[in-house]
This record gives sequence, C-alpha cells and structure tokens, in this order.
Amino acid sequence: MSWFLPQLVNRVRELLGPDYPITTELPSNQSAWLAVPVFGVAKQQRRDVADVGKAVAETLSTIEGVAIETAGGFVNITPTDVSDVVSQAADPDYPTSELGKGQRILIEFAGPNVAKPMGIGHLRSTILGDSLQRIFRALGYDVQSHNYLGDWGTQFGKVLVAYQRKFGNLEPELPSRSSWSSTLASTKTLNVIRIWTRRRERCSGGWRREIRRSERSGASSWRSRFRKCLGSLIGWVA
Repeated sequence: MSWFLPQLVNRVRELLGPDYPITTELPSNQSAWLAVPVFGVAKQQRRDVADVGKAVAETLSTIEGVAIETAGGFVNITPTDVSDVVSQAADPDYPTSELGKGQRILIEFAGPNVAKPMGIGHLRSTILGDSLQRIFRALGYDVQSHNYLGDWGTQFGKVLVAYQRKFGNLEPELPSRSSWSSTLASTKTLNVIRIWTRRRERCSGGWRREIRRSERSGASSWRSRFRKCLGSLIGWVA
C-alpha cells in the first residue's frame, strides 16, 4: 500500500495546513505510518500538549480508512484497510474471479538439482511459485504447475562413477516404506558420494573423462533406475 502514503500526507496537509509538520520516520516501536508532532504548536500557542493533540486528532478523524491515536506529543495515523484486506484474504470464501476463464497458464518453479543438497533459493522459488498458482487459480485460470527435479547431466555421471567405485553395485536400494530411516540413510549416502566426488575431481585429471563416459554409457539404465527410486519414494510418501 505504498501508493496510499502520499495520498494520506496530502489529506493531512489539506486539513492542518501545508506548513504543518508531518513525519514518516518513526521509532521502531511505533506501528503508525504517519505522525503529527504537536510540541511546537503547543509551545507557540502556549497550550497544553494534550489539548493540542486532542484537537488535531479530532480534525483528522474525518479521514476515512485510518485510525487516529494520540501518543504523548504525537498524533499517530495508521491505515486500517491493511488489516481488513488481510482478514478478507484469509477467509476461505474470499471472492474469486473468472478473469482467466478459458485460458491456461504454465508455472514452473523450484527445480532443485537432485544430485546436490537443496538450498534456500529453492525454498524461495517454491513459495513464490505456489503463491502464484493459487492466485491465478482464484482468477479462474487453468493453471498447470511443474517442479522439474533437475536435468540429466554431468552431476549424474559423477554419482554413477562414485557409486560404482565405493559400492560396486549399480542396482540402487529402494527406500523402505516402514520408516524414514532408510530414506534418510540413502540421502546421506548420496551427500557423502557428492563430497567424495568433488575431492577426487580436484586430484585426478582422468576423473572427468571417466565421468563423461559413465554419463553416456549409463544414461538409459540409470534413468530407469532413477524413475524407479523416485516412484517408490513418491508412493511411500503418498
């Protein structure tokens, strides 16, 4: 509601006069948007600060959509429409629209690289993407949302080579549906493999060539295994 602040300032100046002091720089413990100091006016008119504050508050009470409150030598002004909009949006029956009826929107978000640990950036884009799809659905659009779990590439070649060297078994263990323990163990194993691969990559010149060969030769078989693991995990969570 940053658009509302200049309008509010103009309205206050209309009521109190163009030269009346107004401040938007308030202490951190103040939740008001605008403050009208009355110390100077009280001193100039030789009146009690509280009386001047009360008079100013009464004058400003004609402004719609704001709350007026006296606090010491200030008259604080806070928009009330903000809380009204938030409470309305939280209502399950909040009005929807048919603005996008008959139109389709594709939203792709998150897209973590499943061969690496997730970062805070994935959380940010996930929240933004989910919010957008909810907004567009409320506007009547046919929303298709997708979360692509990374792309096939060198990072999988690294996992392939490291897995073969450390375990010698290309058939992955599927996570158990009985508990999180096996799933977490598999995740930790992949993380250990990733770190081990990075260290070997720095030390061995032939490491990259082996990764590329493994990436090409094992692409089809490991794609099917990856889908099998992912399908098992999704089924377990569901």
